[in-house]
Amino acid sequence: MGKIQDIFSPGVAYTRIYDSPMYDSHFVRERLQSILTQGLLGSVEDTVCHVERWDKQVWAQQVAAREGPRVYFNINGRSFSRLHGYDEPCFVAMKQSFYLTSSPNIALIFQLNRYIETIAPEPPQRLQKLRSRRFQVNDMYGTRNSGTLMNPEGQISVDSQYGFMLSARIPPRAFQGFVIDRYRINKYDLVSAMQAVVQDDLQKLLPIYSFEGSLVWPKFMSHRQVQNFIALRELSAAA
Repeated sequence: MGKIQDIFSPGVAYTRIYDSPMYDSHFVRERLQSILTQGLLGSVEDTVCHVERWDKQVWAQQVAAREGPRVYFNINGRSFSRLHGYDEPCFVAMKQSFYLTSSPNIALIFQLNRYIETIAPEPPQRLQKLRSRRFQVNDMYGTRNSGTLMNPEGQISVDSQYGFMLSARIPPRAFQGFVIDRYRINKYDLVSAMQAVVQDDLQKLLPIYSFEGSLVWPKFMSHRQVQNFIALRELSAAA
Protein backbone atom coordinates (compact mmCIF):
# COMPACT_ATOMS: atom_id res chain seq x y z
CA MET A 1 0.00 0.00 0.00
CA GLY A 2 2.80 2.37 -0.89
CA LYS A 3 0.39 4.65 -2.74
CA ILE A 4 -1.53 5.58 0.42
CA GLN A 5 -1.28 9.28 1.27
CA ASP A 6 -2.82 11.94 3.50
CA ILE A 7 -5.20 13.69 1.11
CA PHE A 8 -5.24 16.74 3.37
CA SER A 9 -1.50 17.35 2.91
CA PRO A 10 -0.54 20.72 1.40
CA GLY A 11 0.10 20.53 -2.32
CA VAL A 12 -2.29 17.66 -3.10
CA ALA A 13 -3.97 18.46 -6.42
CA TYR A 14 -7.56 17.40 -7.04
CA THR A 15 -10.33 17.83 -9.57
CA ARG A 16 -13.98 16.80 -9.69
CA ILE A 17 -14.81 14.03 -12.16
CA TYR A 18 -18.41 13.24 -11.20
CA ASP A 19 -21.25 15.37 -9.91
CA SER A 20 -24.92 14.52 -10.25
CA PRO A 21 -27.95 14.91 -7.97
CA MET A 22 -29.06 11.42 -9.05
CA TYR A 23 -26.44 8.71 -8.57
CA ASP A 24 -26.00 6.54 -11.66
CA SER A 25 -23.88 3.42 -11.13
CA HIS A 26 -23.64 2.62 -14.83
CA PHE A 27 -22.51 6.12 -15.71
CA VAL A 28 -19.94 6.14 -12.90
CA ARG A 29 -18.38 2.88 -14.09
CA GLU A 30 -18.42 4.03 -17.71
CA ARG A 31 -16.95 7.42 -16.81
CA LEU A 32 -14.20 5.89 -14.67
CA GLN A 33 -13.23 3.34 -17.31
CA SER A 34 -12.97 6.12 -19.88
CA ILE A 35 -10.74 8.25 -17.61
CA LEU A 36 -8.54 5.30 -16.61
CA THR A 37 -8.08 4.32 -20.26
CA GLN A 38 -7.51 7.64 -22.01
CA GLY A 39 -6.69 10.00 -19.17
CA LEU A 40 -8.66 12.97 -17.88
CA LEU A 41 -9.29 15.09 -20.97
CA GLY A 42 -9.54 18.86 -20.77
CA SER A 43 -12.09 21.04 -22.53
CA VAL A 44 -12.46 24.62 -23.73
CA GLU A 45 -15.50 25.18 -21.54
CA ASP A 46 -15.38 27.97 -18.98
CA THR A 47 -15.56 25.77 -15.87
CA VAL A 48 -15.07 22.21 -14.70
CA CYS A 49 -18.84 21.71 -14.77
CA HIS A 50 -18.83 20.59 -18.39
CA VAL A 51 -15.80 18.32 -18.68
CA GLU A 52 -17.78 15.08 -18.60
CA ARG A 53 -19.51 16.04 -21.85
CA TRP A 54 -16.30 15.73 -23.84
CA ASP A 55 -14.96 12.59 -25.47
CA LYS A 56 -11.58 11.87 -27.00
CA GLN A 57 -12.66 12.71 -30.55
CA VAL A 58 -13.89 16.17 -29.54
CA TRP A 59 -10.76 16.66 -27.43
CA ALA A 60 -8.46 15.67 -30.31
CA GLN A 61 -10.24 18.12 -32.61
CA GLN A 62 -9.72 20.90 -30.09
CA VAL A 63 -6.03 20.06 -29.72
CA ALA A 64 -5.59 19.96 -33.51
CA ALA A 65 -7.37 23.31 -33.84
CA ARG A 66 -5.11 24.80 -31.14
CA GLU A 67 -8.14 25.79 -29.08
CA GLY A 68 -6.33 24.99 -25.86
CA PRO A 69 -8.38 22.38 -23.94
CA ARG A 70 -7.72 22.71 -20.22
CA VAL A 71 -8.19 20.67 -17.06
CA TYR A 72 -9.34 22.71 -14.05
CA PHE A 73 -8.30 21.77 -10.53
CA ASN A 74 -7.55 23.00 -7.01
CA ILE A 75 -4.61 22.50 -4.66
CA ASN A 76 -4.67 21.86 -0.90
CA GLY A 77 -3.29 24.90 0.91
CA ARG A 78 -3.63 27.11 -2.15
CA SER A 79 -7.40 27.23 -2.55
CA PHE A 80 -9.80 29.35 -0.52
CA SER A 81 -13.51 30.12 -0.44
CA ARG A 82 -15.61 32.95 0.86
CA LEU A 83 -17.58 30.85 3.32
CA HIS A 84 -20.95 31.97 4.64
CA GLY A 85 -20.58 33.62 8.04
CA TYR A 86 -16.94 34.63 7.53
CA ASP A 87 -15.86 38.17 6.67
CA GLU A 88 -12.56 37.10 5.14
CA PRO A 89 -11.68 34.33 2.66
CA CYS A 90 -10.78 31.03 4.35
CA PHE A 91 -8.38 28.38 3.13
CA VAL A 92 -10.55 25.30 2.77
CA ALA A 93 -10.34 21.54 2.85
CA MET A 94 -11.14 19.61 -0.30
CA LYS A 95 -14.83 19.07 0.53
CA GLN A 96 -15.35 22.81 1.11
CA SER A 97 -13.98 23.83 -2.26
CA PHE A 98 -16.53 25.42 -4.56
CA TYR A 99 -17.36 22.44 -6.81
CA LEU A 100 -17.38 19.77 -4.10
CA THR A 101 -19.83 21.21 -1.59
CA SER A 102 -23.02 19.57 -2.90
CA SER A 103 -24.33 16.49 -4.71
CA PRO A 104 -22.69 13.06 -4.66
CA ASN A 105 -19.14 13.85 -5.81
CA ILE A 106 -16.07 11.97 -6.95
CA ALA A 107 -12.71 13.72 -7.09
CA LEU A 108 -9.47 12.57 -8.66
CA ILE A 109 -6.14 13.30 -6.99
CA PHE A 110 -3.05 13.41 -9.18
CA GLN A 111 0.69 14.12 -9.25
CA LEU A 112 1.22 17.85 -9.64
CA ASN A 113 5.01 17.57 -9.62
CA ARG A 114 4.82 16.44 -13.23
CA TYR A 115 3.94 20.04 -14.14
CA ILE A 116 5.77 23.36 -13.95
CA GLU A 117 3.88 26.38 -12.64
CA THR A 118 3.86 29.46 -14.87
CA ILE A 119 2.58 33.01 -14.38
CA ALA A 120 -0.78 33.87 -15.94
CA PRO A 121 -0.52 36.44 -18.76
CA GLU A 122 -1.69 40.02 -18.48
CA PRO A 123 -4.33 40.75 -19.68
CA PRO A 124 -6.20 37.43 -19.19
CA GLN A 125 -6.58 35.25 -22.29
CA ARG A 126 -9.89 33.43 -22.37
CA LEU A 127 -8.81 30.65 -24.75
CA GLN A 128 -5.12 30.74 -24.03
CA LYS A 129 -3.26 27.63 -25.18
CA LEU A 130 -1.07 26.42 -22.32
CA ARG A 131 2.25 24.77 -23.03
CA SER A 132 2.54 21.05 -22.35
CA ARG A 133 3.21 20.09 -18.71
CA ARG A 134 2.49 23.61 -17.44
CA PHE A 135 -0.11 24.86 -15.00
CA GLN A 136 -1.20 28.27 -13.76
CA VAL A 137 -3.93 30.20 -12.00
CA ASN A 138 -7.17 30.13 -13.97
CA ASP A 139 -7.04 33.81 -14.87
CA MET A 140 -9.69 33.95 -17.59
CA TYR A 141 -11.79 36.30 -15.47
CA GLY A 142 -8.98 38.45 -14.11
CA THR A 143 -8.84 36.42 -10.91
CA ARG A 144 -5.18 37.29 -10.41
CA ASN A 145 -6.25 40.80 -9.52
CA SER A 146 -9.59 40.14 -7.82
CA GLY A 147 -9.53 36.57 -6.54
CA THR A 148 -6.04 35.65 -5.38
CA LEU A 149 -4.00 36.02 -2.20
CA MET A 150 -0.77 34.65 -0.77
CA ASN A 151 -0.81 31.65 1.57
CA PRO A 152 1.49 31.50 4.63
CA GLU A 153 4.21 29.88 2.51
CA GLY A 154 4.18 32.82 0.09
CA GLN A 155 2.51 30.88 -2.73
CA ILE A 156 -0.15 32.49 -4.87
CA SER A 157 -3.55 31.04 -3.96
CA VAL A 158 -6.89 31.36 -5.68
CA ASP A 159 -10.62 31.22 -5.00
CA SER A 160 -11.65 27.58 -5.45
CA GLN A 161 -14.44 28.68 -7.80
CA TYR A 162 -11.72 29.47 -10.37
CA GLY A 163 -8.82 27.30 -9.25
CA PHE A 164 -5.90 26.41 -11.47
CA MET A 165 -5.67 24.99 -14.97
CA LEU A 166 -3.26 22.82 -16.91
CA SER A 167 -2.90 21.91 -20.52
CA ALA A 168 -4.90 19.34 -22.41
CA ARG A 169 -4.87 16.15 -20.35
CA ILE A 170 -3.84 14.33 -17.18
CA PRO A 171 -2.48 10.88 -18.15
CA PRO A 172 -3.49 7.79 -16.14
CA ARG A 173 0.09 7.31 -14.88
CA ALA A 174 -0.29 10.58 -12.93
CA PHE A 175 -3.40 9.41 -11.06
CA GLN A 176 -2.97 8.83 -7.32
CA GLY A 177 -6.47 7.92 -6.14
CA PHE A 178 -10.12 8.83 -5.88
CA VAL A 179 -12.04 10.67 -3.18
CA ILE A 180 -15.76 9.99 -2.69
CA ASP A 181 -18.74 10.88 -0.60
CA ARG A 182 -18.75 7.45 1.04
CA TYR A 183 -22.37 7.73 2.15
CA ARG A 184 -23.71 8.46 -1.34
CA ILE A 185 -21.17 6.91 -3.71
CA ASN A 186 -20.77 3.13 -4.06
CA LYS A 187 -17.02 2.46 -3.81
CA TYR A 188 -17.46 -0.86 -5.58
CA ASP A 189 -18.54 0.91 -8.76
CA LEU A 190 -15.08 2.50 -8.79
CA VAL A 191 -13.39 -0.80 -7.93
CA SER A 192 -15.27 -2.54 -10.75
CA ALA A 193 -14.19 0.14 -13.23
CA MET A 194 -10.54 -0.12 -12.17
CA GLN A 195 -10.53 -3.91 -12.36
CA ALA A 196 -12.04 -3.81 -15.85
CA VAL A 197 -9.17 -1.61 -17.04
CA VAL A 198 -6.13 -3.00 -15.21
CA GLN A 199 -7.28 -6.65 -15.30
CA ASP A 200 -4.43 -8.70 -13.78
CA ASP A 201 -2.05 -5.79 -13.19
CA LEU A 202 -3.15 -5.21 -9.59
CA GLN A 203 -0.34 -2.71 -8.91
CA LYS A 204 -2.28 -0.20 -11.00
CA LEU A 205 -5.33 -0.26 -8.71
CA LEU A 206 -5.75 3.10 -6.98
CA PRO A 207 -6.78 3.77 -3.37
CA ILE A 208 -10.18 5.28 -2.63
CA TYR A 209 -10.60 7.86 0.14
CA SER A 210 -13.49 9.70 1.73
CA PHE A 211 -13.72 13.49 1.90
CA GLU A 212 -13.13 13.12 5.65
CA GLY A 213 -9.61 11.87 4.89
CA SER A 214 -10.17 8.20 5.69
CA LEU A 215 -9.12 5.37 3.41
CA VAL A 216 -12.17 3.37 2.33
CA TRP A 217 -10.57 0.90 -0.12
CA PRO A 218 -8.71 -1.51 -0.32
CA LYS A 219 -9.23 -1.47 3.46
CA PHE A 220 -10.71 1.01 5.89
CA MET A 221 -8.44 3.35 7.85
CA SER A 222 -9.52 6.45 9.71
CA HIS A 223 -7.69 9.65 8.86
CA ARG A 224 -5.62 9.29 12.03
CA GLN A 225 -4.71 5.70 11.09
CA VAL A 226 -3.67 6.90 7.63
CA GLN A 227 -1.39 9.50 9.22
CA ASN A 228 0.13 6.88 11.54
CA PHE A 229 0.63 4.46 8.65
CA ILE A 230 2.47 7.12 6.64
CA ALA A 231 4.63 8.10 9.63
CA LEU A 232 5.68 4.47 10.17
CA ARG A 233 6.36 4.02 6.45
CA GLU A 234 8.63 7.08 6.46
CA LEU A 235 10.48 5.84 9.55
CA SER A 236 11.05 2.46 7.92
CA ALA A 237 12.31 4.12 4.72
CA ALA A 238 14.75 6.27 6.70
CA ALA A 239 16.11 3.36 8.75
